[in-house]
Amino acid sequence: MHEFCAILSGILIWVLMFAPMFNDSDGFWECVCFWFTPDAYSFDRGEWTEDWWAELKLGFWFISGIFAGFVSWMIYRPWISEALLIGVLALMVLPKLPKKKATSSTKAPSPRKTNKQARRDQKKPLPPPPQKSQGSHTVPSSPTPHVHSKGKLNHLSPPLISVLELCTMYLVAMDEKFTPIEQDWVDTQFGPGTADQFISKMPAMDWENCFDNIFHKLILLNPSDQLYMDSQAAALFQNLMESDGLEAVEQERLDGLMRYIRESLARTALA
Repeated sequence: MHEFCAILSGILIWVLMFAPMFNDSDGFWECVCFWFTPDAYSFDRGEWTEDWWAELKLGFWFISGIFAGFVSWMIYRPWISEALLIGVLALMVLPKLPKKKATSSTKAPSPRKTNKQARRDQKKPLPPPPQKSQGSHTVPSSPTPHVHSKGKLNHLSPPLISVLELCTMYLVAMDEKFTPIEQDWVDTQFGPGTADQFISKMPAMDWENCFDNIFHKLILLNPSDQLYMDSQAAALFQNLMESDGLEAVEQERLDGLMRYIRESLARTALA
C-alpha cells in the first residue's frame, strides 16, 4: 500500500496539472513534439520561443509528478495518506457529475490547433490586394454587417465592425463557451442582439480558414481603419478577455491574433 499511494500521488498530480499546463491532448502532444525537435531546427523555423516554452512546461509537469510521488513515499502514514488521496479524488470527480448549461456552447478548434494554423498562415505568401477598376469600388467578399443602433462601436465604419466582429467570435470561441458576461460585453460594444447573432453563426463558422477570412477583410479596410486595427483593437480585445477572467491560454491566443493582424497589415503595406 505504501508504494501504491506514492504512485497514485504522482499520477494524481499529473492529472491535476494536465489541463492548466496543456489545455488538451493536442497541446500535450505538441509539447512532446517540440521536446524531440532540435532547437536549431525550431530556431530556423522561427519557433524557438514556442519550443523553449513547450519543453519547460513538459519538464515541469513531469518532474512535479515524480516529486509528489517521492514526497508521498517519504512521509507515508497509514490511514492519513490514504484518506487524503480519497478526499482529493472525490474533489476531482464530484464537481463533474452535475452538468449545468449556463453558457452557450460553440464548436471552435482548440487553441493549440488554431495557433499552429496561424503560424502556417503567417508563412504563406499573402495574396495580392484586389485591384480597383477606374470609376468603380471594390465589392467586399462578404456581406457588410448589420449596422447596430446603440453599440459603443457604432461610430466605426461597417467594414471595420465586420473585422472586429469576426475577431471577437474567434476569441470567445476558444473555450467552446460564450459566457453571459461575454454576451453582455458584445451587446454593449456592437449593439443589442449581436450576441444572439454570434450564437447562431458560430456552429457554422469555418474556423480552419478564420485567419484567411480576417486577412481578406483587413486588406479591404481604408488606411484609417487599418490604423485602428493596428493601434486600438488590442486594447478592445484585452477588455473582452478580462471581462470574465483572463487565463494564460486566452492571453496567448489574443497575442497570436494581434501578431497576425499587425504582420498582415505590415506585409500588405509593402506589397
